[in-house]
Amino acid sequence: MIEHARHVPLRPIPWRESEAAAAIEDIVADGLELFDAERFWPAHPLEEGIRDGHTSFYFGATGLIWGIDYLGRVGATKARFDFRPVLPRLMEANRAELPKYKDYAAHGSLLFGDLGTALLVMRLDPTPAIADLIYTRADANTTLPVRELMWGTAGSMIACCHMAGMTAEPRWRALFAIQAVRLIRDLEETDDGPLWTQDLYGRHLRYLGPVHGYAGNMLALMRGWDG
Repeated sequence: MIEHARHVPLRPIPWRESEAAAAIEDIVADGLELFDAERFWPAHPLEEGIRDGHTSFYFGATGLIWGIDYLGRVGATKARFDFRPVLPRLMEANRAELPKYKDYAAHGSLLFGDLGTALLVMRLDPTPAIADLIYTRADANTTLPVRELMWGTAGSMIACCHMAGMTAEPRWRALFAIQAVRLIRDLEETDDGPLWTQDLYGRHLRYLGPVHGYAGNMLALMRGWDG
């Protein structure tokens, strides 16, 4: 599960709230210092083959902006930055990346596609047009064959939870329910307990983790139950 060359080993450091808060401020400050309005952020050196300026939620600008904004909203950082002027450029660059995903460009991908980036735009600069785009992209996963968080159903269900909180429109709960029914229906009894079989990357596999597997799907279902 863990590639030791790609992970920092745990150290026995005592928990101190003040030190954790200072570390968050340092991380945010570093992120803002490296930000460029045209090129966004450089790629992490351990992300082999990923170019600078990637836009995705997974390891790109969408995720970084969402994280910095979230930390500000919950009071975890005093830093503030207005990212709204770069959002049109971010959406444009994200759309340019979609064809690279070939068989998955049609999916409403929360972590790689325009679903996640549009959700960020809705958080920072909401418009009815962006809400409609999110709905269209999320609804695409209702019939597509991927049943996980990165590319498929669980990701669009999480997007619906966020949109329900931001807009209070009933269509988000209704779409979530449709996709949840399908997800639960496709859960299979196996020798290792109930699992989903993923039709992904040309293979049929079962995963446990949060990106492609059981944990990610249950996370989406639990978010909806909490709502």
